[in-house]
Amino acid sequence: MYKLLGKDTKPNVYESSELFKVPFIVRLPKGEDAGVIDNTGGQMDLYPTLINLLGLNKKETFYLGHDLLNAKSYAAFRTHIPSGSVVNNEYFYLSMGDGVFENGTCYDRKTGSAVEVNLCIAPYREAKNSIKISDYILNQDNLEEIIDHKPGVENAETEDMLFANTPNAWADHYTLIAHALGAIDGYSHTNSIDALITSYDNGHRVFEMDLITTSDGVLIGRHDWYEDLYGKLYQEVSKDKFNKPLSLDEFLSLPINKKYTPMTAEQMLVILSQYPDMYIVTDTKTANSEEVKKQFSQLVASARSVDPSVLDRIIPQIYTENMHKAVDEIHPFTNYIYSLYINDYDDDRVLQYAKDNKLGVVMMDENRYSKAFVDRLAKAGIKTYMHTFNDVDKVKDYQKQGVIGVMTDQLIPSDIK
Repeated sequence: MYKLLGKDTKPNVYESSELFKVPFIVRLPKGEDAGVIDNTGGQMDLYPTLINLLGLNKKETFYLGHDLLNAKSYAAFRTHIPSGSVVNNEYFYLSMGDGVFENGTCYDRKTGSAVEVNLCIAPYREAKNSIKISDYILNQDNLEEIIDHKPGVENAETEDMLFANTPNAWADHYTLIAHALGAIDGYSHTNSIDALITSYDNGHRVFEMDLITTSDGVLIGRHDWYEDLYGKLYQEVSKDKFNKPLSLDEFLSLPINKKYTPMTAEQMLVILSQYPDMYIVTDTKTANSEEVKKQFSQLVASARSVDPSVLDRIIPQIYTENMHKAVDEIHPFTNYIYSLYINDYDDDRVLQYAKDNKLGVVMMDENRYSKAFVDRLAKAGIKTYMHTFNDVDKVKDYQKQGVIGVMTDQLIPSDIK
C-alpha cells in the first residue's frame, strides 16, 4: 500500500493509522444539500448526525458522539493501535497503552510531525470520557434505564462516569467542599482518615486536603507544624519539635485528638481509588515553583502506582500564575481551582489568565469578593467558590449573588438542601 502511495519506506504507526480513514456517505432525496464536509468522526457520531438529518428532537433521546454536520468530533481507537489513541481534525494522539498521557506522542496531521504532547490533551480527555461511559453502560447493561430515566439511574457512580473527565463539571453538581476533609465529632482541621470517611458518609463528595512534607520528604495530610496546631489536635511533642517537620514515623505515631488516624497522600490516593465519585482538592501551602514541583511529582508518581485514573479526580488549588505553570509541567490535570488568597492580582488579570488557561473555577474569601467580579467571571463561564463558611444563611445569601459554592468545616450537603 505504501508503494502505491508513492512512499519509499514502510509507514510508521501514525502514517498507517491515517490509511484507516473510511468516508461516511449519505445520499439525501434529490441530492439535497450535496457536498463534502471535511470532519473527523467515529461510529458513535453516526446516530446524532442521522437524528439531525431526520429532523428528530435530540433532547428526547440518549447518545454519545456529535452531529458531524454541525460540530467537531474525534475518533477514539480500541483496536489495531493502543487503546487511548485518538484523532481529531488537527491532531493524532498515539497512546503507549499504559494509561499515562505524557508517555504518548502527539502528531500534527497537516505536517505529520510529532509536536508538544499537551496539544492532544483536549481530544484525549474527551475520548477517554466517552470510552469510560460506553464501558460502564455495557458492563452495567443499563442503557434502557438511562433512556427511560428510571429511578436509581442517577446514582453517585453513574454520575461520576458521566462527568469525571469533563473539566469543571464537578462544580455543576457540588455546592460544598469539605475543608481539611471535613469535621468529625465537631473537630475540624484533622485531615484524618476518619474525617474523610465520615464526611463522605455525610454526603460530601469534594474534599480539600492540606498537604505538606515530613522531614524525610513524604507528602502527608497536615496544615502545618506550628505549636498551636499540636495543641488544637491534642498532640504532645517536645518543644524542640515545634515549627519544623516531623519524620514520617513520628507523624504516624501521633493520633489526632487522641483517636483519629493521620493520613499520608498515598493513603488518600488508595481511598480515592476505592470511591469513584470522590474528588480531592489539594492545598499545598506554598506557591514556590520548585517546592510545588517536588510535591506534585511525588503526588503524580504515587497516583500512577496506585491507579492512574484518580488523577482525573485530583483538583490542584493553584495560587499564582507561576504555580499553575509548574503544576501543569508535572501533569496536565483535568481540573484546577484558581485560589486568590495568596496573590494580589487585580480582577482584570485574574479574569484574563483564567480565560486564557481555561481555569473554570475561582476561589476567593470575603475580602476579595465583589458582586461585580463574580458577575464578570460568570459571564466568562467561570464559577466562583468562597472560603470558609459554616453558616447556612450566609452560604445561601452568597449563592443568590452568583456564588456557586463554598468551602466549609462543619456544614454537610443536607444542610444546604
